[in-house]
Amino acid sequence: MAASYLVPTTTAAIAAEQLAATDGGTANAGLIPALDANGRLTAAMMPSGFGADADTLVASEAIAAGAYVNIYSNAGVATIRNAVASAVGFQAHGYVLTPVASGASGVVMFDDNNTAVTGRTPGEQFLSATTPGQTTTAPPSGQGVIRQFLGVAVSATTIHSNIQKPLILGQ
Repeated sequence: MAASYLVPTTTAAIAAEQLAATDGGTANAGLIPALDANGRLTAAMMPSGFGADADTLVASEAIAAGAYVNIYSNAGVATIRNAVASAVGFQAHGYVLTPVASGASGVVMFDDNNTAVTGRTPGEQFLSATTPGQTTTAPPSGQGVIRQFLGVAVSATTIHSNIQKPLILGQ
């Protein structure tokens, strides 16, 4: 339930209760904003240009939460699939925080913390050549393999993403 506050009315002896706004827009102009359950303003309260650097794209395969994804043109439509370092053209462009079913739309994040991972060893993370969508602490090697730095794990469940351009090895 949103917080409320008292506002004066045209009759000085009477005050009215007003619910704090939980959503942006002209209908709520001039209202006091309410914080969400995490003590922050909701994304709907922020002006255009603020918030996560993200896009919503359709997946061509099932993608797990926390997986790093490749964006490619599928008949002229930007589509996502699991990124993997074993194949040129499958480099990581972003990651997803929630699972995405094949054919469904998913939100691809391009920066900030990937908090949907588990079991990570703190330190540098590279795109895996053996497990699509996942990271490894050892940079992949071998001819035609992609070496791509994805970020730094700061805990077992958080990678501070800083996706770099891939390097194709042995070419």
